[in-house]
Amino acid sequence: MTNLAASIGTKAFCRSVEDRVRQQVDSLPPAIRGPACHHFGIREAGGKSPGMGKIARSRLCAELASMVDGPHVTIPRERAITAATAIEMIHNFGLIHDDIMDQDEERRGRKAVWVAYGTGMAILLGDILLATAVKIAASVGNTRIADIFNQAIGKLIEGQLLDMGSNIGTTLEELWGIAEKKTASLFELAAMSIAELACVTQRQGEAMESFSRHYGVAFQYMNDAASFFAGNSHDPRALSDIKNRRATLPAVLLVQNALPGSDALIAHFSDDQPLTGGAAYEIMRALRSDAVRDMARQAVLQELEMAQNALSAEFEPCSVLALASEMLDSKILGGLMSPC
Repeated sequence: MTNLAASIGTKAFCRSVEDRVRQQVDSLPPAIRGPACHHFGIREAGGKSPGMGKIARSRLCAELASMVDGPHVTIPRERAITAATAIEMIHNFGLIHDDIMDQDEERRGRKAVWVAYGTGMAILLGDILLATAVKIAASVGNTRIADIFNQAIGKLIEGQLLDMGSNIGTTLEELWGIAEKKTASLFELAAMSIAELACVTQRQGEAMESFSRHYGVAFQYMNDAASFFAGNSHDPRALSDIKNRRATLPAVLLVQNALPGSDALIAHFSDDQPLTGGAAYEIMRALRSDAVRDMARQAVLQELEMAQNALSAEFEPCSVLALASEMLDSKILGGLMSPC
């Protein structure tokens, strides 16, 4: 059995996961392989491959594996990579279906699958990725991990249901619950898969789970805020959030605190008429205010602090905590700290 930390670094681990995903795409039925290649950025026109995104969940798997690895713990490399590959497949199933439900036309700088290939094909691609993920997870050969995967999938879908039912009256507490299920569930899955493979103690497993939960919520909050504070006032992602009446972190903070511009946002959520360009930019200005930025930043920092505290209670400072530190130093959080 190969020791993970001694044989492979985080970058190499993530490259191995990407290679496995490509292999899975190559094995799909020919009729759906094209849409899959498009979604994952494989064999794009001109020979360029923009990549598969952040694969943040795979990176968390690698960092946590290195953290718990030691003289008395040997994590099977192949099983860890296999579990991470399955997690990435589930994540992309969620993205494809989410784009359909949210009517988002772009994903990773290219057309969403439902726009490029039709809604039916996008639904089927998401379905086959989920089925493939379940098969891959089963191949790890650990019934406990199979159970953890099934629970995470259910939690992810429940989060999507809650997200669909969210509105301008959604509270910050309810938004946290949506993020915890819809986004953090797969970060928790990454952590608990490594915990199971490493046979950590119950307290260590709980610390890893708590860290990944709060880190995942912070990750979602950052994504919510990124389109408003890391871009410009014409950022298409932010305009899409407004026009499609999404209960994002900035929107919830604006309304819950009755800040200037909240009345216009409430009126927009209550009206089923299309939003005009002028009204959209007026709401955008309100959402990009200093007050909203400061509160969004505080919400992210609070989750990151809880994530760090949870892990530090059982483990020495390590590279996993650098994941949270990187978020603190990122351009996105930097945008939250700078005037609009």
